[in-house]
Amino acid sequence: MKKLSLLALLTVLSLPLMASAQEGAPRVEIFGGYSLLRISSPEPALPGLESATGHGFTLSASGNITKNFGIVGEFSRYSKSDALVDCSVNFRTN
Repeated sequence: MKKLSLLALLTVLSLPLMASAQEGAPRVEIFGGYSLLRISSPEPALPGLESATGHGFTLSASGNITKNFGIVGEFSRYSKSDALVDCSVNFRTN
C-alpha cells in the first residue's frame, strides 16, 4: 500500500514537469460546442407556462502567429423557446 501511495504521489508531482516540457503552442486550434438548458416546473410561475428550453452552439478558431501572440475568433448563437399549455411560442435572442 505504501508503494502504491508513493507512486501516486510521484505521478501527481511530476505532472507539472511534463506539462512544462511542451515547447511550442499549436499553430491552429478549433473548437465547437453545444449547450442545452431545459427547465420545467410542476407549478408554473406564470399561468399556462409549463417549461422553457434554451439551446445554442459556439464555434471558435485560434491561430498562434508566434509563441507569445495569437488571434482568436468566436461565433455563438443561442435561442430560447417557451412551451405553453395548448400551443408553443418561439422567441429568438441574438
